Amino acid sequence: MVAEKDIEKVREALQGTEYEFSDDRLNNQKRLEEGVGHTQGEHEVIANHKDNEFHLGFFLFRREQDNSLTIREYFMQENENGEKVPMVLERHCPKELVDLEYTEEETEYAGTRFRTSTPESVYAKKMSTRHPKDMLDIEALKDKIDYSKIEEMSKYHTTLKIVKPEEIIQKDHSLLDSAIEATEESTRTGAIKGQAQTIKSIEKAKTQEQETQQDMREQ
Repeated sequence: MVAEKDIEKVREALQGTEYEFSDDRLNNQKRLEEGVGHTQGEHEVIANHKDNEFHLGFFLFRREQDNSLTIREYFMQENENGEKVPMVLERHCPKELVDLEYTEEETEYAGTRFRTSTPESVYAKKMSTRHPKDMLDIEALKDKIDYSKIEEMSKYHTTLKIVKPEEIIQKDHSLLDSAIEATEESTRTGAIKGQAQTIKSIEKAKTQEQETQQDMREQ
């Protein structure tokens, strides 16, 4: 979970690490299926490990004045012309639910203190998805949770709303501007990587050709 206004802080924190950060809020493959209530697909803001498939996926939120949360998920939707355009699913969580899902107590790890989701919140969310990995986590958590808190959580509901990115205003400016800049940066980075890979492929092909010619001469 990361406050949407702090995305650039995450990018800066990951610079020089083994992770490659991508912000594709306005250019992703996520979709929203009717009746599901959440988007499906890879995280639109993500940090992929350079050497393996491990990744850090970020959920974006804004904390409201009453301590409720507005969680945002960006996805692509076809318009009347058949073009895919970015949209935002906003999930508003009331304060009472937020208090049950996120602990006020801080956890310390490797010298850093931070707050986390409650075990009950993690358990309830994984019970709704039931992915193979989630089932393993559920098994590990089942003896560590307070089932009365899960029952209490079920009394509160989130409200959903679909909006256009340009309709999101925060501190007198649209979040669309920063999302556009981030998407352009990711696109440039992808293009540079693609060009580098092409150059490597050409160089490899030349080397193989030279080796083949050398072998033929020796024969």
